[in-house]
Amino acid sequence: ADNNLCCCAASSDGETVAFGGRGATVRIYNNCLETSKLDSEAISLSFHPDGTSLAVGGEAGVVIWNLSSEGRRREELVGSPCVYQVAFSPDGAMLLVCHGDGNRLYRRVICVDESSGRRSYKWELEGSYTSRAMYCGAFSPNSSRLVVAGMDKIVYMWEPCTTPFTPEPPTPDRKSDRKNSERGGSGITIAYHNPPNELRGHTDWIACCAFSADSQTLATGGHDGTCRLWSVSNRNCVRILPHLSAVVCCTFVPWGTAGSDLLVTGCDTLVRLWGSGGHSVVGKLHTDTVEGVCIYGKSKNRLLTVSGDSTAREWMLLRDKSVLRILSRDCASITMLHPLITIGLFGPASQLLTSRLRRSLRSLFPSKLKKVR
Repeated sequence: ADNNLCCCAASSDGETVAFGGRGATVRIYNNCLETSKLDSEAISLSFHPDGTSLAVGGEAGVVIWNLSSEGRRREELVGSPCVYQVAFSPDGAMLLVCHGDGNRLYRRVICVDESSGRRSYKWELEGSYTSRAMYCGAFSPNSSRLVVAGMDKIVYMWEPCTTPFTPEPPTPDRKSDRKNSERGGSGITIAYHNPPNELRGHTDWIACCAFSADSQTLATGGHDGTCRLWSVSNRNCVRILPHLSAVVCCTFVPWGTAGSDLLVTGCDTLVRLWGSGGHSVVGKLHTDTVEGVCIYGKSKNRLLTVSGDSTAREWMLLRDKSVLRILSRDCASITMLHPLITIGLFGPASQLLTSRLRRSLRSLFPSKLKKVR
């Protein structure tokens, strides 16, 4: 059985999700059906924007699985021990790896075999930027910023430089498999060699970070019990969100007000939804720390949470009501359907929706559900 689930990720189209953990198998679901399992433990997961590969970071390093090939071909990135975070850039040309010795940036290189004309991809080290343990990192959706943070309580923010990227000439030991090389991605030259800006304020190590959809707001959470919102343009802290325990994970709600609607989880096993006017506790979702959350679905209306209690739970996010679907321990079937409290940020609950939801739940589970007051 899987145990210690601690990470999850969604593909860019919202149709595929994956989750895993320490000593666990990475499971991939498409439209609520399990499609494959990967024999790899995971601390962090990230889908490539084109959906063809999945980066898995763990204590042994980084493994990139090719999901489009038969047999699930894998590529290991050597030299990145105890990886805490992996993240692809929006154009898919770069991969950020945060690990116990700092952070590394890899660039995707297109390899062309002149004899057959066959194209393949490899990841080559672009650079290493910090020397202390980094626990989290992210690219902004518009690729205008790169941030990493970790043990030293500082958020490092890079802005891209426009120095043209020149591929290294093939060395003798690589001539056999690479006759020509091109840079992967969209063709836009983006490199993060400029000195970083430092955002200070946290008093304990930082565990998570996330950008808003408009790339104007950065959220960071740490073991000091706070989640901080930063203005990306002027690099100032604009709001501090206090919590009763260490903050473990945060993510912005895509269909909320840009830069204001934030889901935060902590060691208190609760998920909180913060808005411009305050916060609403969604509920106690697990019996252990909620280690990972991701929002997915074509309409971005589904929430997946994973925890150290060995369960993955799926939520249906509605504007007026939240409906929780809990998967069984092996995630093979849905075992419970349960209505939770109204999320106040989305306004008063619709009486029509609420009454229909009550009737549907009572008809499905007449002996298990009490009357909703």
